[in-house]
Amino acid sequence: MRTLLDRLDDFSQRANVRYALQPDNPALLFNYLQHNRMLADSHACRRMKRRLHRQAVRLLLDTLCDNCIDLHWRHLCLDQIHQPLLALQKLARSDHERRQDSHLLCELRLLSHYFLSGT
Repeated sequence: MRTLLDRLDDFSQRANVRYALQPDNPALLFNYLQHNRMLADSHACRRMKRRLHRQAVRLLLDTLCDNCIDLHWRHLCLDQIHQPLLALQKLARSDHERRQDSHLLCELRLLSHYFLSGT
């Protein structure tokens, strides 16, 4: 069972990434993605693994769409979003899950084009 300190650390990592609290420290993003991958791998339940990867995709997508965040951090998020997306696709077992993943990918294409084009 995860402790309160573990959950606070998760929250802190997510906040560091989402709000680019240290935009000149890309290791924060890499550490968050690695931690999220390890956390997902530690679960026996495939649905929980998918949930964690989906949350990571959503976090990175929200960050790259935030015009208040430094542009280089947003591009870094775009460069790394493939990791949780690929993990999601590998875990998909049903047509419904594959459609969910496809919708996320379409959303990424549309939003990244809108928020990062011409920059």
